Amino acid sequence: MAKGKKAPVIKLRKGKAKFSNLKQIRVFDFNLIPRYLFKQIKGSDIDFDVLFKLNSMITSSPLAMIYVFADKDNIIKGFMWADVQPLTNSLSVHLLSINKEYYGTDVLKEIKKLTDEIVKTLQMKKCTWSTTRPRAFEKAGFIRSKQILMEI
Repeated sequence: MAKGKKAPVIKLRKGKAKFSNLKQIRVFDFNLIPRYLFKQIKGSDIDFDVLFKLNSMITSSPLAMIYVFADKDNIIKGFMWADVQPLTNSLSVHLLSINKEYYGTDVLKEIKKLTDEIVKTLQMKKCTWSTTRPRAFEKAGFIRSKQILMEI
């Protein structure tokens, strides 16, 4: 260290929650999920009022897969909504939302393990995601699809 210069201060986040400590529980009702987890989703075209009105129709489908991520006290800290796509033999993840205390942790790698297990168990070809954060997903081991989502 040069004379007169201070060593850089590295701030560690104390008590950073580990996503891998959360339980993964399949549920069949969007109403079990805290509303703030829906409100913090940015860039989604989903009308959440309509989602809740169609709750029973969506969640009763055998193709719908809704998972919550709960802590040891069963407090829901996140959720993922996906559907099995029989025509492409794939899993399509629509929504993912996690409590901010888990940001920057192993979230995407752990969720990838969950979706990989679903794909393997159901003998599907792949899992696709819609995201506004492709770089974060790539860092977690995801690859960009050859298909591009287009809008009119």
